[in-house]
Amino acid sequence: MISIVIPAYNESGNIFAICKKVNEHLIGSRDFEIIFVDGGSSDNTLEMINRSKAGFKHELKILGAHRGRGNQMNKGAKAAKGNILLFLFCHQILLNITLTLCNLYLKIVYFVT
Repeated sequence: MISIVIPAYNESGNIFAICKKVNEHLIGSRDFEIIFVDGGSSDNTLEMINRSKAGFKHELKILGAHRGRGNQMNKGAKAAKGNILLFLFCHQILLNITLTLCNLYLKIVYFVT
């Protein structure tokens, strides 16, 4: 399983976009979980994540952590069930390539085993 950990802090303007991209790339995939870790946002980041939650086809967890990307990443890693961790950020540029490679990896693993 691949655990996608997404640290967020005051990212309300980017949540829908990353959720849409993650969902699009994981269609037909299995063995993924998505973990948002909020660092105490003062905007409506958590509300936007909760709104997006309904559209997800994979398990979606929402956690809180102390401010700081390292704290958020560690909290997400500890909560992850996957044996592979993928850290994405709401403004991630290489998102398409990253998720495509993860999908390809899983297809190869399932084909070989």
